[in-house]
Amino acid sequence: MKQYTDFYKTMIGNTQFEEILANTTFGGSTAIDNLHKICMEYVLGQTQSPKEVVYWKKGGPKNIEFRPAYLSEEYRKKWNVSKSLKYLEIWMDGRKIDNKLYRFGWNDEWSEGYISILQAREAYYESHITKKIKEQRHLAEHKTILNDQGKIVFVNEENYLRDELSQVKGFIWKRGKTVFNIETNFIYTNFGDKFFTSDRYAFIEIAYAGNKYNNSENEENGVLQIDCVSGGSTLFVRSGRR
Repeated sequence: MKQYTDFYKTMIGNTQFEEILANTTFGGSTAIDNLHKICMEYVLGQTQSPKEVVYWKKGGPKNIEFRPAYLSEEYRKKWNVSKSLKYLEIWMDGRKIDNKLYRFGWNDEWSEGYISILQAREAYYESHITKKIKEQRHLAEHKTILNDQGKIVFVNEENYLRDELSQVKGFIWKRGKTVFNIETNFIYTNFGDKFFTSDRYAFIEIAYAGNKYNNSENEENGVLQIDCVSGGSTLFVRSGRR
């Protein structure tokens, strides 16, 4: 590690490097590991501004990194981005997966191969909120799901969800009463109610068709068993009405 400590010594007095050093937190196990990573980031030109580097999130693959994105003062001013907001880039195997901006939300831990984050997009508030163009500019945040293969599998095109999106098990997700495969967008049912899971399966109670709760005659009543490995499903039909 002597080469890195020597490099560090030569950089003392370099304003940009000292800012990086003062504002960077790495996941190294020792101080010298951290110094090594700081120097490598600087030498390789990957560090463009003072930043806090998160190398991985709990429960996720270690080849996927969330690195803070550099936003110039000019850009922040134009799009009314507070300095307190920290936006991220997603890197996998040393490469950015795209050129978009992301931010961690309130639930940002990996769960069964997926993590929920927010994708930021340039947007304008409607005129009834403010008529001044300068004040209309902002970064709208869209709920986004990333899988452990570095693929964005879901982006909510609105900047809010009418029905909360939640994970049932693995790639099986639920939005309102719609149960679907988040990898393929295949919809298992639009009338999913309560559910429970086992090691391999998800069991979804299907709302009774044709009653006061919905007008569908296309779905049978019962419990839908979904194989969370193969994606296949089986409906166990329930007779009678609720």
